[in-house]
Amino acid sequence: MHSTPFLALALGALLSTGPRVTTHVQDPAVEAVPQWIWHGDATDGQSVVFRRSFRVEGQVRTATLAGSCDNHMIVLLNGEQVLDHGTWQQPVSAEVSGELVVGENLLEVRARNQTLAAGLVLRLDLGDAGSVVTDGSWRVASSEGAEQWSQATVIGPVGQ
Repeated sequence: MHSTPFLALALGALLSTGPRVTTHVQDPAVEAVPQWIWHGDATDGQSVVFRRSFRVEGQVRTATLAGSCDNHMIVLLNGEQVLDHGTWQQPVSAEVSGELVVGENLLEVRARNQTLAAGLVLRLDLGDAGSVVTDGSWRVASSEGAEQWSQATVIGPVGQ
């Protein structure tokens, strides 16, 4: 993964704020640290799709999705596009509470690598309800309609 002091600081500040409890982990006291993830070893021109489902119990008043992808990402929350970003050196964020539903939700990221290293990092802060972060629990495939999904490969934590 590309490493610059600015990127590490910017992503660390953007992705590490807010509640530290996840909504998708059996032990709710587990700290939610975003990880850079990808689909195995990156290849030039590679396109992949990531998915992560999570439950929301009750109404969420504010929800902020923040992240970056080397090189390009389109993020959907429950089928609605909430982010489209192609500058991995600059994290992006959006308020997405209007796309959440009580019960089961689905984050999907359509990501593309241009050359060399690749990675995706996201954090969805759900206020008092916790957060969802990129980690090894995400599923990944080489296309949206794929029959086979595998576990995402963890590259390392934000800042590395």
